[in-house]
Amino acid sequence: MPEKKARNIGAILCPNCGKLINANSKYCIHCGLKYPGKQNVFIKLMTMFNKRLSYTKMIIYFCSGLYILSIIIDPSALSGSGSIFNLLSPSIYALDRLGMTGQYALLQGRFWTLVTAIYLHGGLLHILFNMLWIRQLGPMVEELFGLSRLILIFTISGVLGFLISGTLNEAYTIGASGSIFGLMGALIFYGRDRGGFFGQAIFKQLIGYAILLFAFGFLFSGINNWAHAGGFIGGYLTAKLLGYSERRPETLIHKNVASISLIITVLCFILAIWNGFF
Repeated sequence: MPEKKARNIGAILCPNCGKLINANSKYCIHCGLKYPGKQNVFIKLMTMFNKRLSYTKMIIYFCSGLYILSIIIDPSALSGSGSIFNLLSPSIYALDRLGMTGQYALLQGRFWTLVTAIYLHGGLLHILFNMLWIRQLGPMVEELFGLSRLILIFTISGVLGFLISGTLNEAYTIGASGSIFGLMGALIFYGRDRGGFFGQAIFKQLIGYAILLFAFGFLFSGINNWAHAGGFIGGYLTAKLLGYSERRPETLIHKNVASISLIITVLCFILAIWNGFF
């Protein structure tokens, strides 16, 4: 008689509850998820990339690449206006082609710019300042909320900030500041909800950061304070809705929605490039 092939028996972590199970199980014995071994391809990719390169670093590299590209598109902008705040500032022409948002773009129906503008920056100090904050806050949010919720908090808060500021007559706007305030809002929610010594320490530290940055926004011109406020609200409410790891472990729903948000981000940039260059 021909020999039967041995089944591939191994252990995996359930993508929904994170507990150890047989790779060939039809159902997770812990949470009941059907066919846990057949993970979403986007979840696999997200996990693979995050092991090699954290999502925080991916944001920083992506923003930096787009900043360099925006200068290459229109090198004449390098002359600047002499102000330190305009040092190495890309032109409006270049930023608009890559997906700058604001009332001007939204009235034309370019709603994808609500996403693309998060990753664009208007000068050397602008991008350095924002990337330093992302580098500090991103890992904290990922540690306390998980990768999927970090992606959702960052994206939703940035979009909401730009939607509010665009509705309130902000003609042109770009930058990750709304998403950064969203990360702060999420951490402030965590500290306030968790309580205890650790929660209070997080709350006091982040509320201090938020007040400082809000004050900074009102002291200098050209800063989109409505996007900051909208991003903060978006981050706080998203964190409250999704919960954090100590109270509610990441589920397959979180991971799937985060995967969808990454796909939407890629599609938004495809639309921006198509609209701007073709």
